[in-house]
Amino acid sequence: MVYIGMTLMLGFSAVNTGNNLLYLLVSALLGFMAISGLLGQQNLQGVTAEIVQPDEIYAEAPTLIVARIRNCRRWLPGFLLRVELPEGGALFPVVESRGELSRSLPLTPARRGWQALPPLWVSSRFPISFFVRSRRLPDQPELLVFPAQLRCSPALASGEQQGGHSFSLTRPGTSGELQSIGDYQGVESLKDIHWKLSARHDILKVKRLGSEGQRPVLLDPASIPGKDLEERLGRCCYLVNHLLGNHQPVGLQLPDKVIAPDLGTSHRLRLLRELALL
Repeated sequence: MVYIGMTLMLGFSAVNTGNNLLYLLVSALLGFMAISGLLGQQNLQGVTAEIVQPDEIYAEAPTLIVARIRNCRRWLPGFLLRVELPEGGALFPVVESRGELSRSLPLTPARRGWQALPPLWVSSRFPISFFVRSRRLPDQPELLVFPAQLRCSPALASGEQQGGHSFSLTRPGTSGELQSIGDYQGVESLKDIHWKLSARHDILKVKRLGSEGQRPVLLDPASIPGKDLEERLGRCCYLVNHLLGNHQPVGLQLPDKVIAPDLGTSHRLRLLRELALL
């Protein structure tokens, strides 16, 4: 603002006095301002940005999402680029030609389910902060937000409180009950060979044992205590993460289907997605 005000003042002075030196000075100042604007506009050309979808994001919980900026120009780098959301932004001092960088942006979703991201902007003060050039980027894909977790007692997940559903979950192991008899593959321990059956056949037979684990649990959101659906889903979300974190198989009893108890990250994310879309 000081620069623009000084330029205008010198311009009025040049017109009033007819001083050629002032005309030259004002011309230089205006030319420098024009070049700065053109460089700033050129700095944003060929620059794109996108939001990398996180694996997990929960309603009402501050989180960080990753913004990835890409410079598609062949020769020129990008300078002082800033990617912004309403809750904050991230500065990329230099992005090399045909290069990309990633930074974290803050985001706090208000509710669960599919959520559209706020408008994403890329701006730059290059070269000397005379102007802030900005450009709105294309709309990003929606984010699937999981229910806000509400801490509760794991006792809510007992089988009796979930309608008495009974599931058995067997996995390969060395200390559980006998599951089946199979052919020897060369990798089994010698103590697992069933010698009596092997004597009756031409090949070695081995015992397939299960693993000892905790009792599977089937969560029914309709049976979880809570004043409304959101509170019940929040407690179910917490129980899914808590129980699976303790290696206890968890499933879901939904109005239109039943997801059998299981373990693993992919299974946990599937349960959370189902709760988010319920």
